[in-house]
Amino acid sequence: PHEIAHGSLRMTIGRDTTLEDVDFAVDSLKTTLANLRMMSPLYEDFQQGKVESVIERFKADGFPYAN
Repeated sequence: PHEIAHGSLRMTIGRDTTLEDVDFAVDSLKTTLANLRMMSPLYEDFQQGKVESVIERFKADGFPYAN
């Protein structure tokens, strides 16, 4: 479903990225994800077992990168 495609995020690091930069990004991401999940009816359905995990669906279909 298109709703799931909206949940993608790509992050990169470079030579100048410090451990502090990574820690800041992770902490910020945790807060942002928690806020987005609170707003998401799809995540609520997932928690209640009404929506299957995309990763689990890919694993069941034998998708090689789902592990």
